[in-house]
Amino acid sequence: MEHTLQKAINTFGEEKQKCQAISELAELIKAITNDQTGRLDRNNIVEEIADVKIMLMQLEIIYRITEDEMNSEMTWKIDRLKKRLGE
Repeated sequence: MEHTLQKAINTFGEEKQKCQAISELAELIKAITNDQTGRLDRNNIVEEIADVKIMLMQLEIIYRITEDEMNSEMTWKIDRLKKRLGE
């Protein structure tokens, strides 16, 4: 999978993929907004989340974010959330 993501970056360029990530995030925002206004399309939500996850993986490659870095940051943020929830 990482090979395919790197190939996409090499083919389209980093700047284009950054713009594509922004576009995919906007599409997810629109899908969530539709749900909040009573027009839930669950299949569309799933599709847009998948698109965003793929673009996030490409951003991790572009910015050379290691799995350890990401796991560490996510652990720290989840621990902070636990504290806020009184866990």
